[in-house]
Amino acid sequence: MQVCTAMGCSAGFASAPVTGKQPQEVAIHGSVSLALHLGQAVQEAQTQKADPVAAAALAGQCKVMSVGERWSCSIMQYLWL
Repeated sequence: MQVCTAMGCSAGFASAPVTGKQPQEVAIHGSVSLALHLGQAVQEAQTQKADPVAAAALAGQCKVMSVGERWSCSIMQYLWL
């Protein structure tokens, strides 16, 4: 999966069904809600042609520490392999 995601693709997997109580017992409290909140902020920013990183930082009450360019696939492949 690491090579797949490093090349810009997406990956996922499925597991056995779980009850509603099982994730509540093992997940970090508030993490799913936070992920949904950040995702909605990014989606709204993209719809409005605004900066999605700044929107996520604002929604998560964080600061953007640095700005730069994305690494090329060849560098990412080297780092993950």
